[in-house]
Amino acid sequence: MDKLNKSIEIKGGVSKGDLTDVAIDFAVDALFHSIEQIIDVNKEMKEALIKAEYGINSAIKYIDQSIHAILIYKASY
Repeated sequence: MDKLNKSIEIKGGVSKGDLTDVAIDFAVDALFHSIEQIIDVNKEMKEALIKAEYGINSAIKYIDQSIHAILIYKASY
């Protein structure tokens, strides 16, 4: 956009090349921004999966301990 603004100030108009430059700059910036967002989403997804796996493992451990305690209790009676 800076190139476009300078071109307007200097020449008093905009050429096809100026618009092409702006379009290319915009496309490249949008591409990099999209890639950054994909990387961020991927990172957040991995973190969420790790938390979910930890929660599932904790629940399984608790259930295993509970079953063991229930069996001991039933065996004592």
